[in-house]
Amino acid sequence: MKIGSVKGNKVAEVDDDALMFGEGVPFGDPSWYQAFNSPFYSDSHRKLRSFMRSFVDNELMPYCHEWDESGDFVPRSVFQRCGEIGILTAGMPLEFTVTVCGAPWPKELTTIKPPGGVDPLEFDSFHEFIVKDELSRAASGGTLWGLMGGHTVSQVI
Repeated sequence: MKIGSVKGNKVAEVDDDALMFGEGVPFGDPSWYQAFNSPFYSDSHRKLRSFMRSFVDNELMPYCHEWDESGDFVPRSVFQRCGEIGILTAGMPLEFTVTVCGAPWPKELTTIKPPGGVDPLEFDSFHEFIVKDELSRAASGGTLWGLMGGHTVSQVI
């Protein structure tokens, strides 16, 4: 894909921040990574993506290899941090929270807000996807499973 001009007419202006995400391979990334409009993603989704990307880059990726090689679990302090900033709740499958709590974000059951400053009333399945997608960037099955695996098991029960 090339961004430029066709016969002197400018085809696209792209925000530099939009190009930070994904590989730029056509159909290889969500189209909203390259600033194409999507009816499913809003500013709250972009805000959450940036928040999660920063969290993963700064608080998980530098340590994942060490945690995997040591054979230890993800440290309790990481779970506490993820809980405090809403990542653990955001990782709960929305089908579960809607069935049990009757709302996309169980605000009646917790004082914890969604991560990245997302309004609890705006939180949807795409926000949940972004949380898990960005956590997956840590490239550590142990870390991802450690943080999110219990949600999957608990949903089945």
